Amino acid sequence: SPGNANPSSTTVVRVSTTNTVQTYALGSTQTLPPAVAPDGSAYVVEVNDTQNYSVLAIGPDGSSTTSGPYNPALVAGFAVTGSDGKTYITLATPSSGPNSIGTTKVLIFDGTSANVVQLVGQPTAEPVAAPNGGVYQVTDDVDQSNPALADTFITKITSAGSTTTSPAIAAVPFGTGRAGSDGTFYVVVSNEDGSGQSVAIWNGSGAVTLAPITGMASPLIDLDSSPSVMGL
Repeated sequence: SPGNANPSSTTVVRVSTTNTVQTYALGSTQTLPPAVAPDGSAYVVEVNDTQNYSVLAIGPDGSSTTSGPYNPALVAGFAVTGSDGKTYITLATPSSGPNSIGTTKVLIFDGTSANVVQLVGQPTAEPVAAPNGGVYQVTDDVDQSNPALADTFITKITSAGSTTTSPAIAAVPFGTGRAGSDGTFYVVVSNEDGSGQSVAIWNGSGAVTLAPITGMASPLIDLDSSPSVMGL
């Protein structure tokens, strides 16, 4: 809720299971909706006037800490809570112009402690929770001097912060990917030569399979926990 004493600030209010009220003051009114983990931890991303991003982490016992600031940065989508109970927030440092490639930081929160994972390239969307813990993050190395040329990468990030990245996919990512119930990841990519689109399929190791599709793709959807399919 907006802070009464300072109209340019925000206050987070926590009500415990015993009806104890705690408040946490933020220095900005620009925030994302809180993300709540299964253990009762909560995370609020805020940005100040100079585009510095910070994350207020509130533990299940009401203790809190602030991670950051991270600058310059943009938030890629929303915070995602994985099946491991941890919360993942992706920050992007945009490219600074032609011949420059952005970078990606994925923050992994467990209670009030944070682990930071650095990835090559810039994120194309928020992370996607994997059914067996951890998340997938899609990035690309698009050069602003020629946006049609890019490589796409899929990185699997474990809850411990270790990473495995797919071989480069010579295509531009399209939309948010999906993870199937077996852990296989799917994302639509557009061919660099404009000839069409494919679904890139990766099981977390080895080569990426490209399945060409006809026409333009709609967002990926899940059907009864089966591997993700295309809605055309």
